[in-house]
Amino acid sequence: MARLVRRVPTVAGLTGQCWAAGTDRPIGPQGPTGAQGAVGTPGADGAQGATGAQGPQGPRTSAATKAYQASAKPSSYAADATASAIVYCPPGDIAVGGGASIDGASLTQDVYLDHSMPVFAGGATTVGGAQPTGWMAKAVQNTGGSTQWSVYAPMSSV
Repeated sequence: MARLVRRVPTVAGLTGQCWAAGTDRPIGPQGPTGAQGAVGTPGADGAQGATGAQGPQGPRTSAATKAYQASAKPSSYAADATASAIVYCPPGDIAVGGGASIDGASLTQDVYLDHSMPVFAGGATTVGGAQPTGWMAKAVQNTGGSTQWSVYAPMSSV
């Protein structure tokens, strides 16, 4: 197809060009960058990766649990007599559990456990964020009696 070029008068005496349909046109200057497009939808999940190599053997520790126990008797067996048993960990260990029991009390003495709880350095019963260093158990006798009894505080530490 032949190329038709025609000069057309324009404003202020300038001339332009007309091009026939289907013919190549000259490329103009590049325009400004357009705005960011919308975010597309996420793609499908990829395939499962291969299993990684086994990691190295971890260090061996001597975290064996150790058991300790303390006991206490009241100074008298009168009403409101109390006994507290406290057991502490060796230096560097922490208490990981404990308990309490009463031995020797008769049913007529009405002895009960008042509390069983962890203790911290210096015998404190609450220390924010500290590791417990022992265990304490306390028993109280409601009524007087002659049968001797003891309170025990068993504890485990690592």
